[in-house]
Amino acid sequence: MAVVLSRALAGVLGTAAVAGLTLAAAPAATAGPCLPVATVSLTGGAVVARGYRQCGGVTGGQAVILDDEVRVQRADPGSGAWYTLMIGVGTATHVCMGSATNTYRAITPYRTSVPVTVPCG
Repeated sequence: MAVVLSRALAGVLGTAAVAGLTLAAAPAATAGPCLPVATVSLTGGAVVARGYRQCGGVTGGQAVILDDEVRVQRADPGSGAWYTLMIGVGTATHVCMGSATNTYRAITPYRTSVPVTVPCG
């Protein structure tokens, strides 16, 4: 006989006796403070944006990486306005169409990267 308790229910009950079985529930691991990261680079003929949060250790001391929505944006050279070219989760890639020099950045809900000016149209 298999007995399954959701983590939330197990956290509330702590220890439960079901059909003669005793189940002990451990509290759910929680991540520590998170550091948001947003980077953009020219890699192999494409502008690649990366966006994630690196969170402090959980039980066992391992860091947790949480991918965020990230956008590759290009600045309009005339107005300075930023336009979104690609959107992804964790990474977003804009393939270069020529070698005109443009300025790009990565933007997540938590952070904006330092802009880079590269030969990528």
